[in-house]
Amino acid sequence: MFINAVMTDHDQQHSADGQREYWDANLDVRNLGGEVDFDLDVESAFLQAPDHRQAWEWMGDLKGRRALEIGCGLGVHAIWLAHRGARVVALDSSYERLIALRRVLEGQNYPGKIWLVQAGAEQLPFADDAFDIEYCKAVLIHTELDRSLPEINRTLKPDGRGVFIEPLRRNPFVKLYRNTFAPKIWKSIARYFGPQETGLMQKYFGHVQWRDFYFTAFAAFVFQFALRSPVLFRIAISIFHPFDRLLIKLPVFREMNWMRAFCVKSK
Repeated sequence: MFINAVMTDHDQQHSADGQREYWDANLDVRNLGGEVDFDLDVESAFLQAPDHRQAWEWMGDLKGRRALEIGCGLGVHAIWLAHRGARVVALDSSYERLIALRRVLEGQNYPGKIWLVQAGAEQLPFADDAFDIEYCKAVLIHTELDRSLPEINRTLKPDGRGVFIEPLRRNPFVKLYRNTFAPKIWKSIARYFGPQETGLMQKYFGHVQWRDFYFTAFAAFVFQFALRSPVLFRIAISIFHPFDRLLIKLPVFREMNWMRAFCVKSK
């Protein structure tokens, strides 16, 4: 099922349109521009990374639960949630990405269901307490947190969980990449997380916990985003991730990882 429910205030229309145009033109699972390059088996292998494993652990048993993925893109995570038995709403502001996801879903069978909805995180077109699980990966950085976080809190059941993985701003290797090889538009459409953004999570939710990932292990993602090899990716993660777990214990590295995974409960 496909539902078009785009809603934006007049004052926010220009910004929302600019974001939507970029994502409509970017149909690459790596989010680096171009057309669809989608192999579900390959993408599923990358979901075994440590930050994803932590997210799946926090979610628990998904069978029969109502799950919302915010900013679903081409649907790798939505499909994974459905495979675990969730009834999934895959939400994205990009019509073209949802059309591409619908093509991916044709002929697929899941123990759960997937519904497609076009809308933004700042105005979720759902009733209060609608979902058991809400999830996103590197999506909140593209939203206005003072508008998107209250909406997430509103639509999350009192006993539900929000699980979000967001990029941090201070990793030196990531900063070098963002200033050289990353699409230039990222500088204008992304607000990377730091103490202030983490503080907003604590402001809008009743319970917040988090774990950080990837200092040196950022190097492993060359094998996801450039030289696509799940085998080499797993090997590199197995080498770098244990080293990072030691470094993160030192205060100087506390804000210098790449990803922060959050688990929240509604207020």
